[in-house]
Amino acid sequence: MANAEPVEKRELIFAQLKKAHNTLKQTQAQFVQQEKKAGLGRLVFGVAHVSNTPSGSSITASFHGLRN
Repeated sequence: MANAEPVEKRELIFAQLKKAHNTLKQTQAQFVQQEKKAGLGRLVFGVAHVSNTPSGSSITASFHGLRN
């Protein structure tokens, strides 16, 4: 039974590695989602900032004038 112990030890190590890999994949997916949300937030902020400036207001008004 001397060979059984190393097999059990390898199986335990494999299970730990698999668990760590799954945790890493989850963390990576969460990070990607957070970055997407942060990028969208920056985009929305930039659009809102430009539309609240005098030049942004005139550009918006000119586009509305072109539609009519």
